[in-house]
Amino acid sequence: MSSRRERTRGALAGLAWLVLASPCGCGVAASDAGALDAGGSDGGATTDASEGTDCGMPDPAWASMSAVGVPPPRSMHAAVWTGTQMIVWGGTSMLPGLGASGIGLYDPSTNAWALSATGSPGSACTPIATCGGLAEESVVWSGAEMIVWGGDTLSSKGGLYPTDTGARYDPAVDAWTPLPLGPSGRARHVAVWTGAEMLVWGGAGFPFPDSPVLADGARYDPATDTWSPMNGTGAPDARQSAQAVWTGTEMIVWGGDSGTGDSAGPALDSGGRYDPVGDAWVPMETAGAPAPRSGHTVIWTGTEMIAWGGRTNSTGTLHGTGGRYDPVGDTWTPTSTAGAPEPRNHHTAVWTGSAMIVWGGDTAAAPRVGTGGVYDPALDTWTPTPAPTCALEPRAGHTAVWSGSEMIVWGGWTGTDYLSVLADGARLSVP
Repeated sequence: MSSRRERTRGALAGLAWLVLASPCGCGVAASDAGALDAGGSDGGATTDASEGTDCGMPDPAWASMSAVGVPPPRSMHAAVWTGTQMIVWGGTSMLPGLGASGIGLYDPSTNAWALSATGSPGSACTPIATCGGLAEESVVWSGAEMIVWGGDTLSSKGGLYPTDTGARYDPAVDAWTPLPLGPSGRARHVAVWTGAEMLVWGGAGFPFPDSPVLADGARYDPATDTWSPMNGTGAPDARQSAQAVWTGTEMIVWGGDSGTGDSAGPALDSGGRYDPVGDAWVPMETAGAPAPRSGHTVIWTGTEMIAWGGRTNSTGTLHGTGGRYDPVGDTWTPTSTAGAPEPRNHHTAVWTGSAMIVWGGDTAAAPRVGTGGVYDPALDTWTPTPAPTCALEPRAGHTAVWSGSEMIVWGGWTGTDYLSVLADGARLSVP
């Protein structure tokens, strides 16, 4: 079945939602409102960011923000947090042309969007195929630039193919710099930023749709603008749709599936740890690991990787379970299921510094949900997220970032198909 088209108590007790990027507290779906014009307006009335709309609810509650500068609707896109802004890039509109153009920069301190003047991604990278894919690409934040690489892009003959291109976007000067050619083209790979390099590994390659899954990778150094291969000895089995975290010294890769191209194969419960200093892989213990899955999320707490949710494609089973992996002891500990969100995939997860927030996604009972949970690993407990009762539509295929005090959710798809693509979002704030 296609894996691509389905798609703590205490300090967090006062969670509250704020609606983003909608002129009257209402979500904007591409199938309802159409793509936004070049100026970021949907042609309707706009609301000043300082006014907002409380939807008849007491504060803190849902509040709208100006729709000026909102990027066009999209899903399967990427978002990074720069320290002051969320940058939204790439993805697909699921409309004629497929690609979602425009770079959006959202500043929560002013509750305002800005659109990049370079477009997506600009004259330095024309056509888009020279600067990374439209969807299922990798994106990392280097501390100064957003680095985009790989993903599926449009073929001149029609259809999609995985690209081997990428670029660096500098928001300070609103400019793109193309990357040199590196590893073979791929999508649904993993990538992490080490503090000095971008590590890329795995994914599904070319030709599409019978793309082979890959077990190789490469390292990109922006200081020298060069790629170098990663040692493949001891690497995990080939896979796509895995997830990865950076621990400060290692990249941990876990899960995914061994299918080809657009077809998800048997899910995996294995992984590996890569040390870039020694250019060496170490296998991960599988005893006690969560059930095999893809479509899951992983976060790094500072001492553990927490994997949660996802789907076992061979059985269609959605998971509401997870596990905490300790790389020091090479051991797994299951996360509590008491009070956990219902099983799902295509959700998001962020780490607040003390808790993991899971939100949205697809469940068996509903194709898109607007529910979630807050997991405290110190107590091994779950607390439900407040239900967004104003106008934020349930969604999957969205993005979420943690700003230091808020989870910012944006985009994705809603409804019972993949055509109702959204251009709105919300902030889950922590007083």
